Amino acid sequence: MRIMFWNLDLGLKAHKKDKSNVSKNENLCRCIANVFNEGIQIGVFTEYDKFDFNQLLCRLDGQVIRYDGNEGCRRITLLAKKEWTVHVLRESSRFSTYSIYKGNIKYNIIGLHAEDKRNDPGGTKRRKLAEEIIRTVKEDNIKERLIILGDFNSYIFDLEMLEYDKYNCIFFKDIIKSNSYKEVDDVYYKRYYNPILDAISEKNKLYGSFYRSQGGDSIYWYCLEQVLISPDLIDEYVSMDYPRMIGEDSLMAEVKPDKEKFSDHLPLVVKLQEVRHG
Repeated sequence: MRIMFWNLDLGLKAHKKDKSNVSKNENLCRCIANVFNEGIQIGVFTEYDKFDFNQLLCRLDGQVIRYDGNEGCRRITLLAKKEWTVHVLRESSRFSTYSIYKGNIKYNIIGLHAEDKRNDPGGTKRRKLAEEIIRTVKEDNIKERLIILGDFNSYIFDLEMLEYDKYNCIFFKDIIKSNSYKEVDDVYYKRYYNPILDAISEKNKLYGSFYRSQGGDSIYWYCLEQVLISPDLIDEYVSMDYPRMIGEDSLMAEVKPDKEKFSDHLPLVVKLQEVRHG
């Protein structure tokens, strides 16, 4: 099972020049079609307002179906290979919840796009979003096989990623396997595995998904795109990646993502073993 999330950088505030949009559309369309042809089964996208999904679906010739729900969330959309059955469970302004299955293989997926740090420097809106998502998981009785992925617009040690009543991330499998809940005042909060520390690597140039050099405190590469996995899926997790190449297309312009041709974000690709249940 391979899932991709990509911020396409073609939102409502994208390039004003139609010619530029057309060029980016063609490049992104080619890349997304390529990854579906090469094994991606689920694609979740944000900042897609000016992206031509009709062109993409024509190129894929019926292999993929788009699930857009009931217009409750205009920031997230999901594409799935036709062998997967998808139900849109809930939509909010910044996230969508899906149940997907193929035979006895089942997952719950939440795709999200949190507030940019430039618009929410203190993180108040991102923390509220985290609380809303965790509350939704409880209200919708999603107890297992949950994958939360997207553009968190958070650094991996930000409060919303770590606090027990928010995403409650744990970076180490042994800890979450020994205790998948954190107890606070007789209330149990589920922990989620964040594989980012295991994934980032100097050796493979897996530095992050977004590059920023401005500011005296910049660390240059940031892992804004992240994935959180429920404890029962830990042993099925295989890998995550921020690919710099798709087919023959380099997504990079020298040291950073090529915003002019593709996006200012690299995609996130997550791989899990498919395990049948029931």
